[in-house]
Amino acid sequence: SLLGLSAGGYLILWFGLAGAAGLILVRQRPSLPSAREAVSGLLIFTALWLGVGLLGDKVWLPWLLIPERLSLWPLAIAGLLPWCLLAGEVGRATGGWGRIGWWLLQSVFLFAALTLAIRLSTELGFLTLILPVFPIVLLFQTIPNATQKGAWTSAISGALFVSWMLLAVFPLQ
Repeated sequence: SLLGLSAGGYLILWFGLAGAAGLILVRQRPSLPSAREAVSGLLIFTALWLGVGLLGDKVWLPWLLIPERLSLWPLAIAGLLPWCLLAGEVGRATGGWGRIGWWLLQSVFLFAALTLAIRLSTELGFLTLILPVFPIVLLFQTIPNATQKGAWTSAISGALFVSWMLLAVFPLQ
């Protein structure tokens, strides 16, 4: 239980550490986002939030966060931002299909790394149930960013969207 979430807090920490380590390994010193990148990232997040979330609220998950979960959102965004920025930096040099290829590689890496984490810590067994959903969530986030040139557009939309989803899915302690 980290951040008051069962397994979700661990995932947020994992994304933060893995993203920071990845940025160090690829020796990327990201610049600050431009106004255009920030607005594009917010618009993509809004479209994803409305399309996936509000429609999904009727079908598969409660989407609107209660105040207790909403108060954790800034921390969750900060935790997801390094991973999403790394994905944006690495995918920035590629075109639309290249970003889809990066999504596939990222999904394989994420699946393998989290499977290893589950094996090392059996308390994370709950992740086994949702592990197959991660590639789908990342694809939802990758497709609208495929035509964007800036790394920060993907980083902002990804950190906002995935952190919201993690807070909506994982139970509170």
